Amino acid sequence: MFKTLLHRTKIGQIGRYGLVGGVAALVYSSSVVILMEWVRLGSALLAGALGFVIAMTVSYLGHSLFTFRRTLPIRDTLKFALVSTTSFLVSLAGMHVVVNILSWSYLVGILWTWIVVPLTNYLALRTWVFGKPQSPVR
Repeated sequence: MFKTLLHRTKIGQIGRYGLVGGVAALVYSSSVVILMEWVRLGSALLAGALGFVIAMTVSYLGHSLFTFRRTLPIRDTLKFALVSTTSFLVSLAGMHVVVNILSWSYLVGILWTWIVVPLTNYLALRTWVFGKPQSPVR
């Protein structure tokens, strides 16, 4: 029953979005921490930028194959890229404010990204990018 609910309803779509988003958030966070603590990159902005690019790749694959269950034609792939770029800029701006203006830990910048990006992305992806199904992924 849970499997059916997860696959066939808007609640299921939101659940799948949350799962993919959770994985992407872990990829982003892990990437930033690894770049800052192990690689000693020295720039939270650069670490955040690299982490976001890696996470958006995971996000694209997860959302097209699992959340919305359809491949995207090139036009909609470009829309996804635009939404991702906007999210990237919002994430980077948040990291800049947190680290360079407020002088807080980059971990707070990660938290900013966890809160703001998923909320705005779901709305944009659901309505604009994946709004009209054309070719389902089997």
